[in-house]
Amino acid sequence: MKKMFIRVLLIRMVIVLMVFAPVSAAGMVKKIVLFEENTSAAEVSDYLSAWEGVGVITLKEVPFINGAVLSVPDTITSAELADDYRVMCVEDDQQVDLQAVVASGDGGAGDGGATDTSEPIQFITPVEGNPLLGNQIPWGIVHLYEEPYDPLSLTTQLKSSDTPELVAEARTYGKITEIRIAIFDTGVDFNHPKLGNLVKESVDFVNGTIGIPDDDNGHGTHVAATLVGYKLGVARGVQLYSAKILDKNATGDVSTLISAIQWAMERNINVINMSIAFRENNLAVHTAIRKAYDAGIIMIAATGNHSNWELDDGSSGDGGAGDGGAGDGGAGDGGAGDGGAGTSDASENPYPVMYPAAYPEVIAVGAHDSFGNQAIFSNTGPETDITGPGVNVLSANLTVISQYGVCSGTSMATPHVSGTAALMLALHTKRDLYPEEVRSVLKATAYEGKLNLVGALDEVNYMNKNL
Repeated sequence: MKKMFIRVLLIRMVIVLMVFAPVSAAGMVKKIVLFEENTSAAEVSDYLSAWEGVGVITLKEVPFINGAVLSVPDTITSAELADDYRVMCVEDDQQVDLQAVVASGDGGAGDGGATDTSEPIQFITPVEGNPLLGNQIPWGIVHLYEEPYDPLSLTTQLKSSDTPELVAEARTYGKITEIRIAIFDTGVDFNHPKLGNLVKESVDFVNGTIGIPDDDNGHGTHVAATLVGYKLGVARGVQLYSAKILDKNATGDVSTLISAIQWAMERNINVINMSIAFRENNLAVHTAIRKAYDAGIIMIAATGNHSNWELDDGSSGDGGAGDGGAGDGGAGDGGAGDGGAGTSDASENPYPVMYPAAYPEVIAVGAHDSFGNQAIFSNTGPETDITGPGVNVLSANLTVISQYGVCSGTSMATPHVSGTAALMLALHTKRDLYPEEVRSVLKATAYEGKLNLVGALDEVNYMNKNL
């Protein structure tokens, strides 16, 4: 009895801390159980207690979607868990990956192919020195400002007078400091000089540690600086919230994503940036997405990169010849082929939009290059709402490596759109914009499907004056 009490207490401690501990025990798999809408808390507790008696461990209860995450012996099937009047469905806890192209020369375990390496997978190519000397800023920002730039250069000289009036206006409004953006990523390097003191709150869902989570990969720092970094960011002045949901190899799971969505809702986040993707529709995630959407949160996610749809065995997909091998970024961003040796059964579109971008409640972002062409690695489909600068994007890098780095991917395009959405909210002072209003403005003002920051702010300014 005493041992049982200690075991239950430890389980409850895990729940309180909102930790999704990796299931490492042999023969155990993670499952997500969704209960029927009218199932009471007492009925959920009875269900979980019954299964705990045969070796199932409750890792976390997720009451906001009426669900739970379980560690289940592999001898127990999903069908057995679902054979209960209280259960709507049981789903596997599938992998979530970021959407950046592996840094040149890294290859190997790209996009989460191998996760046992002692060194994190490198997605960012370091840049020596300071490329932002003088008034140099990244080409993507200049592109959004509709100022001329050299498409072959990472940065372009920009005078303060070149900043669009409405961008400056949105940044100087007191409301900009009230806008809250959350990034779900690998964490943020809080020691970076371009990001110091910009993060309002953070949480580590991967390691379950209390305090500021380190970015042990670099991807989250790169994305964060494109959002808010000095001379690097679209929406400087907003409050940044960071949820670490991906490990050093930039992989996580959908159950952790669900927990991050709940965390964002509890903090009244306005915009969520998700430079992440997973392959299969997941009802539990979609339920969480719908809850956040109904709460008015604007969710923006990457459509994904071709490499995620290549072979599943690691040979030419997910880290073999894809995403760093002979694919995305290996032989010249399409040299041996964005798709290289990979194959797909989807003959009409082998590289469709991934989730959560594919959900109708989420604004789906593809990538274009500095010439305005769709990036060769960018997944496409009818769910795509817009594209943003996503090829050779200069932003922050981990300070232990170098202060700046270059990366490509739909991951990099997404924060350009999220930052634009934040400026739209800051400029629209009469009331908050609804998620569908933001989507509608972004699509209506886009130029041939490409993000048009100036046009979007012009439209918001018009809306503001006519309320």
